[in-house]
Amino acid sequence: MKRLFSLLLAMLMLLPGCKAQGETKFSRNIFGYFDTVISLMGYTDSQEEFDRICDEVTDRLRYLHRLFDGYNSYPGVNNLWYVNRHAGSAPVQVDAPLFSLLKKAKDLQATPGYEKVNIAMGSVLILWHNAREEGVLPSESALEDARLHTDLSQVILDEENSTVFFADPHIRLDLGAVAKGYVADCIKTLLQEKMPSFLISLGGNVYAGEKPLDGRN
Repeated sequence: MKRLFSLLLAMLMLLPGCKAQGETKFSRNIFGYFDTVISLMGYTDSQEEFDRICDEVTDRLRYLHRLFDGYNSYPGVNNLWYVNRHAGSAPVQVDAPLFSLLKKAKDLQATPGYEKVNIAMGSVLILWHNAREEGVLPSESALEDARLHTDLSQVILDEENSTVFFADPHIRLDLGAVAKGYVADCIKTLLQEKMPSFLISLGGNVYAGEKPLDGRN
């Protein structure tokens, strides 16, 4: 009876899906997105599986990086750069992740204790960005004028149509304070579906998945 049981157990272990998942640890650093090094470690059954998941993560990072980029345009993408230049004259339809992040940022500023988290500071921040590029400090008058166009309530979000409109056409948005945390959360959700045992670090935002099945760290 013991011999029969052992034989059945051995046969079951050979069946697809019966092998313990995530037996080996792999890691990769991803460069080129959100001005930071993104480190990913996870347990999978093979290098090939880990590479496939990393490629999916990289594709998602590339998409979100372009969508949230306020300094560059990309063909066919209504990203933050496009919104800043067109939403002052007419509503601009945007992809769901950008709309979701803008809404989260507006809701956050309305939360007690987070009033200073203002993504509508772009008109001020662009002056300092240009100052770094040109080596010349912005004038007080320019800063004061830019400050007058930082009211986030003037950013009108239409959930039904997924559009963004600036009631103040001089407003400019900047997502530097919130984008990395939002992106890290998106990647965490993706990894939980694809590779439950993982550790990711993205610009100081660190997420850990489940412990490996064998209890290793």
